[in-house]
Amino acid sequence: MTSKISSSKLFGRELRQLTWLAAVQAVVYLMMIPFRALIALSAMSSGNPTAADKLNTLCRQIGFDRSENVLIVLIAGIICGLCVFSYVHSSVKVDLYHSLSIKREQLFLIKYEAGFVTFAVPYAVASLLGVLAGALYGAFRWRLMLEMAVCTLQHLLFFLCSYSGTILAVMMTGKIVTSVCAIAVLFGYLPTCWMILLAYVSNFLSTSMQLQALFDKNTGSFLRYTSPWAFCILWENRAGTGQISYGLTGRWPGVAELCELTAVFVLFMLAALALYHRRRSEVSGAALAFQRLEGVIKILLAVLAALVAALIASELDSVFWEIAFILLFSALGCMVMEFIYRWDIHLVLQHKEHIVISAVLAALMFFPIRYDVFGYNSYLPQKEEIADMAVQSSYNMYTYPEATQQKKSAKNKTDSQMILDYLECDQLDTLYPLAESGVKFAKKSLENDYSFEETTVPVNLKYHLKNGKEVYRYYEVSEKTYLAAMNKLLDDRQYREKYYPILGMDAKEIYEMVAECYQQNFPELTKYYPVSMAESTSYAEVQVEMETETDTAEAESGTKADAVQNAADSQSEAAETEGKTDGNMSEAESETAETETDFWAEIMTTDGTYTDYGVQIEIPQSKKAEFLAAYRKDIETLPYEKIYVAINALEVQLQSKRQTYEYDRYPLSQDFTNTLQVLEKIAQENAAADLGVVYG
Repeated sequence: MTSKISSSKLFGRELRQLTWLAAVQAVVYLMMIPFRALIALSAMSSGNPTAADKLNTLCRQIGFDRSENVLIVLIAGIICGLCVFSYVHSSVKVDLYHSLSIKREQLFLIKYEAGFVTFAVPYAVASLLGVLAGALYGAFRWRLMLEMAVCTLQHLLFFLCSYSGTILAVMMTGKIVTSVCAIAVLFGYLPTCWMILLAYVSNFLSTSMQLQALFDKNTGSFLRYTSPWAFCILWENRAGTGQISYGLTGRWPGVAELCELTAVFVLFMLAALALYHRRRSEVSGAALAFQRLEGVIKILLAVLAALVAALIASELDSVFWEIAFILLFSALGCMVMEFIYRWDIHLVLQHKEHIVISAVLAALMFFPIRYDVFGYNSYLPQKEEIADMAVQSSYNMYTYPEATQQKKSAKNKTDSQMILDYLECDQLDTLYPLAESGVKFAKKSLENDYSFEETTVPVNLKYHLKNGKEVYRYYEVSEKTYLAAMNKLLDDRQYREKYYPILGMDAKEIYEMVAECYQQNFPELTKYYPVSMAESTSYAEVQVEMETETDTAEAESGTKADAVQNAADSQSEAAETEGKTDGNMSEAESETAETETDFWAEIMTTDGTYTDYGVQIEIPQSKKAEFLAAYRKDIETLPYEKIYVAINALEVQLQSKRQTYEYDRYPLSQDFTNTLQVLEKIAQENAAADLGVVYG
């Protein structure tokens, strides 16, 4: 009975002490939810809005998918955790609390519950007032009450995750300063490690496709589980978000997601409780509550600092500077941590062995990746070990429906990898020289040797080994070798049809086709440019006319001085005429003229021609079959060198991607003579107003 009375009295006392914290939070949440809703609704009330408009306005201010609310809730969890459990940093307060006739576990739970109440009550009241504020303006549905209840529950779990994580950091430390640092480390250490690893792969493992795919596909899911705060911020990145239904105010959280949030906060709360149980009273005022962790934490942070420094030093292309940066920042990291621990500048070199361990660990991680000790970039299987190979230029922008249909069975593969799977062939004699060329340039790049004069092409390459292993790589290969290989591959008609999906498409499969015909690539189509000839006349032509007029004036005057005087007079007269004209122009017309002048000056090239504009021709439904037949004929007959140098000027949107901005882009140039004939026929049959304008 004594314990029960003591617990209830202690809980009431804690709530009274935290009244200020509850009051501050109440003000914040009232401003965040009901006050914001009132401002939005009152602002639109003067426009005679409908009930649906009012409801939409209210739903944009409250409920689900308010990222700013989530951020404030997480910050509230940090502040509450630091304030409620700050007593563990004072040995006097710890001795006082621990002298009570109550178990530590019970004391912890009372404190924990009191801190939670300071958030839960003000936030729940603010949520209810937000709904009532909408009802005052006629924006109300009973479903909104249920939605706000679920949203409040979700945000309570967000708070508990942040609150529990903060308490765990507090229990590991003995000072408020180191508690804040511990929160920052818990939140940012693993994401920083992930980003550094990604930077190492990008900079030093240049041929990787599988590692890049691993990072691309798993970054969100990995970061989500790095801390309780990240879990709340990135909760949308869970699997199955596409099946989550939408409510009035945003996405409904799934039951599984709410259970995960509950598991996260319970896990961190139990961990904090376990540390509190083992924590000694005399550690209050120390940097860390558990001295055995000092060296481990110091080394982990110093190694991270050294790895970042080594990455920066690698840009200097000197092993000396890489070693120097690793040693320097290992030492600095350890010294800074030692100063935080002891708060005495004279003791920063107390544990020199930690500097040595940090430097050695950083070097063992950095140099094998930096200098490809394990031969990742130079990997080249023997031709006898390979069953099939595949190649795809990084410039290709085609959709392969047969390849992308494999997504369900190849969940861990990117689109590029699935396309390589689709393009596999057994022509090893043709493709193996590409691999040799790629490895050659990879080795040179690793040695920072960029003295080669050969032009290179970026390609994706796949080795399918006879033992079943699949290896995907990204290479820079010799352009000459690449063109020779592609010419041989495309000699096979079946492979050519496979490589260019448009060759096997029916007009019904294509939703839209648009040809972007720029002046420098399709000068014969410039005459269909849907702008007046005065605007489309090139600056070079104007210059020629001016020079001709000047020469004529010189010849008539007989002297150079007279020609200059005549030119000056002409300019003066032109200026006067222009001034009179401008005087009669409206202000809007003047601004329009200036804007047009600036625009044409912007797209003018150094040689005085407008080469960055063109006509955009959409292929009508009635001409799709004819256009496809002409384009196929060109693709099938042109050598690959001609196709390779063509720009990707033909936009093709499939029926499966209609009403989106996703287009495949196919090559098109003057060499596509059959295609150009159809384009010109389409342009002739359409009025200038029906043709689009394109600027590169």
